[in-house]
Amino acid sequence: MGGAKCTLLKGRVAHLDGTLSSLGNSTGRNYFDGSELLVAMKCYFDGSEGQHQDGDTWITLAGFATSDAAWKVFNDRWERMLRERYPVAPYIHMWEIYSGTDPFERGPAGWNETLVDALVFDALNILQQMDKGEFRSFLCSVNLSGRDRLIGEGYKVSDPITICVEMCVGLFIQWSMDKELDLHYLFFDRGEKFVDDFKSRWLKERTPPGKITPGGVSLFWDLIADIQEVDMERNPPIQAADMLAWGKTRSFSDKSARHLNEIMGRIIPSATATITEDIMRQKSVKV
Repeated sequence: MGGAKCTLLKGRVAHLDGTLSSLGNSTGRNYFDGSELLVAMKCYFDGSEGQHQDGDTWITLAGFATSDAAWKVFNDRWERMLRERYPVAPYIHMWEIYSGTDPFERGPAGWNETLVDALVFDALNILQQMDKGEFRSFLCSVNLSGRDRLIGEGYKVSDPITICVEMCVGLFIQWSMDKELDLHYLFFDRGEKFVDDFKSRWLKERTPPGKITPGGVSLFWDLIADIQEVDMERNPPIQAADMLAWGKTRSFSDKSARHLNEIMGRIIPSATATITEDIMRQKSVKV
């Protein structure tokens, strides 16, 4: 069970007051001119909660992308929303919220279904307020059970997390290139098992610092400026990505989560890839 997470304002907005978002502060930079894209991503998988009505299990990687200036506005609104309620919500983590575990225990002095619904609604309202032209979500879901069946039949199928990461990265880079954005910073929830492998591949494939890209053309991997792990509890963008990933994965089996997934799809422009067993069969080679 886990989550991964991924995160623009209109135009190239710089920080006039010198303050950065929680993600921006993690980069070590002290200034962003608006030509950068900061992407917060979260992965969600649970063998029971991600189970489709036909018994198949799914995994989802989801995230949001926008500028640091936009994330700063988002951070302030999100943290105020969490703080100005009773009980105070220290952060949003969907599994903890709906399972009723600490710090979201049910009880007379704690949380109940009405308070939980209000918390999720208020979080959705903040996402809805973001500039639709400069704020985008990205999702990729893979049928794990289908992949297992194909491997059993002798097909060579990529690792599901590799599929999710490469698909999401490709989706947000394609979107950002239309906006002439130069650098992409990727942020994942700390502890995601696949991040080390993905970062190692990026370091291997990118043009080494001080070297010139062959032909002067930017390679896919050169568009990524950095890949970092951050604490979800301290970074609202990752919490929002957790909502997105949880809602999508649970939508395969839970009607109430399906409703949340549909709402998020309506209020936030998104690019989505759903990798079914049939798609993997068409794209894979039998060995």
